[in-house]
Amino acid sequence: MPLIEHKKHRNGFLVIWEISDVEQCELNELKLFPKATCYLNSLGSASRRKEWMAWHYLVRKFIGEYEVNYDRNGAPYLIGRSGFISISHCDNYTGLLYDEKNPCGIDIENSSRKIDKITPRFLRSDENILLHEEKLPELLIWCAKETLYKFYGEKGIDFLNDIKIDKINITENQMSGIIKDRYKTLDYIITPEYTAVSTSFDK
Repeated sequence: MPLIEHKKHRNGFLVIWEISDVEQCELNELKLFPKATCYLNSLGSASRRKEWMAWHYLVRKFIGEYEVNYDRNGAPYLIGRSGFISISHCDNYTGLLYDEKNPCGIDIENSSRKIDKITPRFLRSDENILLHEEKLPELLIWCAKETLYKFYGEKGIDFLNDIKIDKINITENQMSGIIKDRYKTLDYIITPEYTAVSTSFDK
């Protein structure tokens, strides 16, 4: 199992997994709860089924055999275990974040993803200045805002006006942002293959 990122904390962990052809065989043998099996069978494409099975596999391996359900806003949560989870996937990469104490969020995207057409809907002028000062891609702000959206846990959020990234620390690979009235520190990873942002654990 090619874990390419595994960060542990006393309150949880972050894992990012690259799915190879070998691991696809493991996913096909994944034992699921009946409700989960029905949902899996309803997914139309092979790629969506692979992504869905991948993050369930990570839950089983790193947390335990807990059933996953979804709240009214579509966010996943564990049945029978306290704590919060967030998941994200793109092509062959899957990320899982678990925090025992606080709501959390993670977003992972292909670093090659083109987002020019949606940039006006989420990127503020002051955020653009931050990026140019540090020579960072616009995709990083998109991932950060997706992460904060998941952390906040409510629909009806305007990415341009309700979320602001106000600091980027390239030495610590951290950012900070505000969604509505809530402030949160974020960790980020940029590689040639993927860009990932996740909420930081409380110290």
